[in-house]
Amino acid sequence: MNTGFGGSQSSDLERYLDELVLDYNPTQVFIYEGDNDINAKKKPKAILTTLINITNRLKEKNPEMKIVLISAKPSISRWHLRGKYKRLNKRMHRFTINTEGIYFADVWTTMLNKRRLKKDLFISDGLHMNAKGYDIWYEVMKNHIYKTTP
Repeated sequence: MNTGFGGSQSSDLERYLDELVLDYNPTQVFIYEGDNDINAKKKPKAILTTLINITNRLKEKNPEMKIVLISAKPSISRWHLRGKYKRLNKRMHRFTINTEGIYFADVWTTMLNKRRLKKDLFISDGLHMNAKGYDIWYEVMKNHIYKTTP
């Protein structure tokens, strides 16, 4: 079930966590936040703090819940912010390594050819993905579903 919405920032998810997630009593949750936060000039440390608050609330509701934090993705239109995205992704990954039941899905690396962005993954706005981009995400998410479910 997809309850995400365009333009969402981590603070939106934190505020509407009940309506967007908890009301459905999920056993597994995939969270994609950070992309719009970085573009809105929020610092990676502050974004991670919000994500930790969110995951804590989710785990309070269901300690057995599996949570997957999806890395911020690279994009043509926000490539100039890549350093901040990489810092956020590194912080999220470090957090998941040290937290039981929370995993990290790295879509950043799969959208690169070595250190260069695969530009054929986007529609004309250079931000949103086309079918080829979503196919890459599908492969990453599919692997995380199988890794994290009992």
